[in-house]
Amino acid sequence: MMSGLALPCSLPAGSTLLDRQLGSNARASGMVLWASRNGPSAVETERRSRRRCDCFDLYRELVPYKEAWSWQKSLVERRHALMDRGEDDSDTLIILQHPPVYTLGTGSLEGNLKFDMKDAPYDVYRTERGGEVTYHGPGQGLAPPAVFRR
Repeated sequence: MMSGLALPCSLPAGSTLLDRQLGSNARASGMVLWASRNGPSAVETERRSRRRCDCFDLYRELVPYKEAWSWQKSLVERRHALMDRGEDDSDTLIILQHPPVYTLGTGSLEGNLKFDMKDAPYDVYRTERGGEVTYHGPGQGLAPPAVFRR
């Protein structure tokens, strides 16, 4: 189980992150490569200028929702601070799954839950995203990005 996710970010044991520019015949594209315990994977991204996206493949771990949400907010705060100073940093993509949890978007009503909040079968969190109630659980992959327009 991952614990204590914090900045500066590091990859889980057994993973590596490579950032490289493609050759000139690649339509001014860039590629971010990462390897996980499953072997190498690659994501191609279009770029106007050199861009970098750090991928954290934590899918084999069950990352508690509260911990992942805190980490994601820290990434966004750090990125905003760098942008305010005219500096730049990489975009981030986190691939993970959670233990069973319910999240309530800004449009959700507790009355739409099929259980009493005082006797919830799993943790329940109010979030800043839009939408209604969402269940997240093992085997359900999530990939929340932290991408910023330039």
